[in-house]
Amino acid sequence: MRKQEEGFFYVYLTERMKMIPSDRQTKLRVGISNGNEVQSRRGLCKHSTSIRGATINLYGNTDVRPTKMNISQLVELSWSRPVVIGHRGSPSTHAENTMGSFVEAYRAGAAMVECDVHVSADGDVVILHDEMLDRTTTLRGPVSDISTRELVSANVPLLSDLLGLGEPVVVEFKGGQDVVRLTIREIQRHSAEGRTVLFGFHRPHLLEARELSETQFLALLLGGPEGDTNSLLRGLVDDRIDALALHHSSITADLARECREAKVPLFAWTVPPGEEVTRLHEVGVNFIITDHPQFVTRQLED
Repeated sequence: MRKQEEGFFYVYLTERMKMIPSDRQTKLRVGISNGNEVQSRRGLCKHSTSIRGATINLYGNTDVRPTKMNISQLVELSWSRPVVIGHRGSPSTHAENTMGSFVEAYRAGAAMVECDVHVSADGDVVILHDEMLDRTTTLRGPVSDISTRELVSANVPLLSDLLGLGEPVVVEFKGGQDVVRLTIREIQRHSAEGRTVLFGFHRPHLLEARELSETQFLALLLGGPEGDTNSLLRGLVDDRIDALALHHSSITADLARECREAKVPLFAWTVPPGEEVTRLHEVGVNFIITDHPQFVTRQLED
């Protein structure tokens, strides 16, 4: 790089932001993940260089984000700033839990998307929040009674469709016979254990998942903390559950501090943009799940 130029590229490192000299006189934000690629949403790659063994691609615009980071890398990044997750994709702009919604969330800057899974009548893992189809599709009745072909025709994606994008995903168990086993089988079929998080309100689902996979990242969903935080965190460690996910309104500064001290990543759901994002950032949550990834991503970057 030519030293006489005064431009800087802002580079995402796993723990903090650093500035490096560049040969362009503009401030650009780029992603870095030890040689992983970064993807521009609006521009083409202009330059490539290498710093401390990590390949960096420099883009001619500010609208880029890290892609194909695995869960370990995202967790490491989250200790320095919250990572944004699109709740059911981007439901503020697209129909929830659809491929269009997921793609839009990634485009808007979310590092991950969250989805909910059920099992179809054919035994396929499909993405839908409700047990009943009536609210979000043109079909009627329980999802478990409907064939995969009918569900797909009604714009219900398969989990395999989402995993096929190759991006980090949060998968929440909902219902259906063998939902845990079938979900993990699908994840393993896509070699996606390293880029998926499994959520569950039902603790036995997570215990079953741990029996099926020693390495899968697991998070317990709760509306709020049950009992004292120390006991809750010890229980997670005992059950080999990696993280805790709480409704944002139940997260206090003390609770977030105890999670950080125990090195238990804390997910906050479902967070509206504005003051609550600022508060959660200040108390130190790791992941912010939101219906508005486009606004929350920009808010955290300001």
